[in-house]
Amino acid sequence: FDSRGKACCGQTQVSVQAMVSKSNVAVSTTGYLDRDSSIASTMQIEFSGIRLAGTDAGSGFAITFTAFYNGYFLTYVTPPFSVMPNTIALEAPWGTWGDFAEFDDAGPWQVHEELPAFTVALTVLNTTATSIVAADNFYVGARLFDKNSLADISAASLTGTTRILVQNGKATFEGLSVGLVAGTGFRMSFFVEGSDEPCLPSILRVVCDQFEE
Repeated sequence: FDSRGKACCGQTQVSVQAMVSKSNVAVSTTGYLDRDSSIASTMQIEFSGIRLAGTDAGSGFAITFTAFYNGYFLTYVTPPFSVMPNTIALEAPWGTWGDFAEFDDAGPWQVHEELPAFTVALTVLNTTATSIVAADNFYVGARLFDKNSLADISAASLTGTTRILVQNGKATFEGLSVGLVAGTGFRMSFFVEGSDEPCLPSILRVVCDQFEE
């Protein structure tokens, strides 16, 4: 093709192959990965419907497009992008994900008392996304919301590490406690940083889970 996308040298059609990879390793995909251009003055190929077939998620994904033209292989690699999990889930005993476990202390808890650990699993197709490792730099955050207004009271009342790096598809929050407020009905929300669609009032996150007590 010339700089305008027009065929040159007598070639009027070309085939292009697409391959999805993570950290330069090919991942399983579905969809049309081999397309032919139409015979026209401007030769363009549109790829649509490409999906990851397995449980891969995280960062460092790219799509490589390859064509054979005029005796040469031409390759274009997209800038890296991230793939979010389908959702996140709380592991037992707070939630129902994973192996069953019971509370050593089922509460209620006092102000400033350390809560049992929360383990948040990032999931793809009902499977923990173990492909999300520390190098992906995915973080899960925790926030505390008022029982009546749902106002974010994390800064004043949630103590402990509220931002955890995901490793092997999981993030575990240990040592969280609630202070300066008491009662029932408070809401804890966990979210994957970088998502941007609403899932609860006042929470701009596409993947979230919640715990009410």
